[in-house]
Amino acid sequence: MWYHPLTASNGTPFGIDTIEDIFYSHKNFIKPTSQDYPHRSFEEEIRSLDKLFPNGAAYCMGRIRSDCWYLYTLDISEGCRILQPDQTLKIVMRQLDPELMKQFFLKDGVIADDVTQMSGICDLIQESIIDATMFNPCGYSMNGLKADSSKCHISCAAPPAVDGFKRKDLQYAQFNNYSFVFASYVKH
Repeated sequence: MWYHPLTASNGTPFGIDTIEDIFYSHKNFIKPTSQDYPHRSFEEEIRSLDKLFPNGAAYCMGRIRSDCWYLYTLDISEGCRILQPDQTLKIVMRQLDPELMKQFFLKDGVIADDVTQMSGICDLIQESIIDATMFNPCGYSMNGLKADSSKCHISCAAPPAVDGFKRKDLQYAQFNNYSFVFASYVKH
């Protein structure tokens, strides 16, 4: 499903009237052949996005035959500057406690907004507009949009150590208007 970039999936407007850049990104899928077109491969997604954005650019961070992160953004000329810096944090978790994971299985009468509240995810980015989605039979994804207060514009800092986890991969990329840090951790 493609979302209009200026509204949440429930139609709530974000109050944005200018697009400075586009970021479409996700972890590589565990079962890509189970996805609907154009999400069966990143190549399919790139072809679809290129039709919408002729100045798009696609990247892959991480190990191609393992966990990796796909990113599609605009190829903005060096002279262009984003006036209002922002930052994005994406966390993908796997092999979680099965008992805790039960709340992320699709059930009659339970919608993504309910799971956002019951799981406590709503407290991660307080005072934000949250757009959440449930997947069938299991899975949950959310995006939170908060008034811009970034302190990380055009800077790369090493991700901190995380107790109980070992960092497997670390990559940095510098684009014209932002920095990108990809880190992969495994539990000890």
